Amino acid sequence: MSAETLYGRIHSDRNLVIEMVAELEAVKPLREPKRELQVAPQIHIGYV
Repeated sequence: MSAETLYGRIHSDRNLVIEMVAELEAVKPLREPKRELQVAPQIHIGYV
């Protein structure tokens, strides 16, 4: 495949994905479960 052909394919097919498989794992830093850091969200229910 020539460089010009390859360059043309990159521009025309760059957003084309046939199949993609990914396996992700969340890595969180260790910390103590402190109650003062756990803030409950404020929930407002409005009637219309």
